[in-house]
Amino acid sequence: HIDVFQDNLYTKEEMKVTWETRKILDLPDLPLSCTAVRIPTLRAHSEAVTVETEKPVDLAAVREALEAAPGVRVVDDPANKKYPMPLTA
Repeated sequence: HIDVFQDNLYTKEEMKVTWETRKILDLPDLPLSCTAVRIPTLRAHSEAVTVETEKPVDLAAVREALEAAPGVRVVDDPANKKYPMPLTA
């Protein structure tokens, strides 16, 4: 595990991810669940994000929004063996 467990059974590192995500998105009450693991990377953090929505969404529109977001790089081309990996973060 990473760091000490809190009263809510998440580790402190997991809570830091939760707090920072809410701060960045300016959504202090955003429902969020995080699992943090320690992996060897040379120069970056890596996140895998799963989003649940209340209603169906257009995946092409989601991809377009993510690709347009500053600082976000979408790597999702399994047919060509291109997908997110800590080594290439």
